[in-house]
Amino acid sequence: MSTTSKYKFDDCSYKSDLENLKIPKFQRGLVWSKDKKESLLQTIHDGFPFGALLVYDTSSNGKESMLLLDGQQRLSTIIEYDENKFTYWSKLNPDKYQKLKGNINSIIGDENYYVDDKKLNEISNEGFDLGSWTDELDDLRLGRDNKEKLRKLVISARNDVRNYIDLDSLRIPLIKYTGPREYLPMVFENLNKGGVPLSKYEVFNASWNDEYLKLPDNDYTREIISNVKKYYLNMQDNGEFDVSDFSEDDITNSKEINLAEFARAFGEFTVERIPSLISKRDKEKAYNEFGYGLLAVICGVSNLKIMDIKDHISWIRDNVTEILEKTSVISNKLNSSFDKLLKQIISYDVSQNAKKGDYSNGLSGSFKILSYYANLWNADDKSTKEILKNIPAYYIYDSFNYSWTGHGDSRLNDYYSKNSRRTYETKLNKSDFISAFENWVKDNPGNRKTFSKEIKALITIHSNLTYMAGSIPSGEDYEFEHIVPKKWIVDKNTSQQPTNLSSIGNGMFLPKDTNNRKKDKTLYEFKGYDDKKYASFISDSSYPSNETLEKAKEYARYRDYDNINKIINGRTREVIQSISDHLFK
Repeated sequence: MSTTSKYKFDDCSYKSDLENLKIPKFQRGLVWSKDKKESLLQTIHDGFPFGALLVYDTSSNGKESMLLLDGQQRLSTIIEYDENKFTYWSKLNPDKYQKLKGNINSIIGDENYYVDDKKLNEISNEGFDLGSWTDELDDLRLGRDNKEKLRKLVISARNDVRNYIDLDSLRIPLIKYTGPREYLPMVFENLNKGGVPLSKYEVFNASWNDEYLKLPDNDYTREIISNVKKYYLNMQDNGEFDVSDFSEDDITNSKEINLAEFARAFGEFTVERIPSLISKRDKEKAYNEFGYGLLAVICGVSNLKIMDIKDHISWIRDNVTEILEKTSVISNKLNSSFDKLLKQIISYDVSQNAKKGDYSNGLSGSFKILSYYANLWNADDKSTKEILKNIPAYYIYDSFNYSWTGHGDSRLNDYYSKNSRRTYETKLNKSDFISAFENWVKDNPGNRKTFSKEIKALITIHSNLTYMAGSIPSGEDYEFEHIVPKKWIVDKNTSQQPTNLSSIGNGMFLPKDTNNRKKDKTLYEFKGYDDKKYASFISDSSYPSNETLEKAKEYARYRDYDNINKIINGRTREVIQSISDHLFK
């Protein structure tokens, strides 16, 4: 093997050469933390070496061009600093910043006119008219001299910011890769061994860069193409650079994408069809997990050997429409099943624009959901019906047993049709379910101030199977609330509570009464409470009687936490039985 160096050293001007840089399509997104960014800027300010960009010279016909192989986060941070100088300067120079703010407000003298962080950031911008700002202070009768002092303070700060890092003269070191272009993905794959590690999906993205699929034209494939285009446009918007070899028109017209692009777009295609199972917060992270993971399921490739998917590219190419259609059908069936179970049925009669999550999916996990696809992919109509009927109980039961914790990728293989070591077609035993539920509750007593995501999911499931399944009293918003009110029994001095305050037995969806902000009232004290109106709601939800809650209030007054727990634990047993009865009808 040759030991000849395939690189050379150079540098470029920050101000004049950036327009020549482009990102290859196998580059990763931004991953640097705020502290990492600030550390880099401090290093540049101190005049210390701050690392080089690894580039590949793609100049041709006298036009300079470079492909950025490594250093995107570093360069993006400098660009971000250029666009938000004062914000970064204030964080990196907190003493100077606080002194500036204090001096300005000392001259102003009236707290109604004090500058806050947002206003100080605004007036410190080079393009801001300081005269208009000081004119806004005329009511204070500061006088010409004080107004001039204010303007000079801000102008001095602007100079400090401008000189903190002299971007006009900043030169960035370059390492230019001079080897063959076809080795670029391999170069990227071996980068950052000592830095932020590449995820396995980023490695696939680099390794599969030249494995292409030409898609037929239909509604499904047009959605895939749209997902690919969105991904690169977002990368450009977030990274401040153009992406090389990317053209919206070219992709639209050619309908040709590589396998890595298809995998991620396929993940988005799938995830967007199962909102009941994946939270909005986790969606983007899930795109890769589901795209690559589901392709492995479909191709019969172990999740431990996802790299082998590329060996099936010809089959994927020939069957892409059928793959997308079948995935859409299965996804819609799964979402329909879990929509009924996990949807937060919250009335918005009062706050129409209130922001609340649509679903409580705190029991979800990627491998768990992929196992549903694995079991359903080759199932006939009869088996599909049984599997879909049984999956909700398994969804809960597997969480109680921590079945997907640890080696979920290995367990997933058991659900592949070719292995058939596990199947959801076999109905769970009700007594096993109840036993697992009771053991889980012992391990998760809920002695904390807030409900965990798992408890919220179980509260939601109980609500949808019982008291929220029919008509509910309207006229108020509903939200997760403590039955024995939080204010009665919470210990503010510790996160470990003396009662099972946030257990499944002490939580449910209750009216968000506007007079209960202190969390110290029961449903019976709700200003809109009516015996007749709430009778079935109370009965179906196993909500304690007014007499029982009055006893709880008395126990709380004397810190009799054992008796409070008896009340809460009694309802917990009722909820366990109720969920079990409804799932195993």
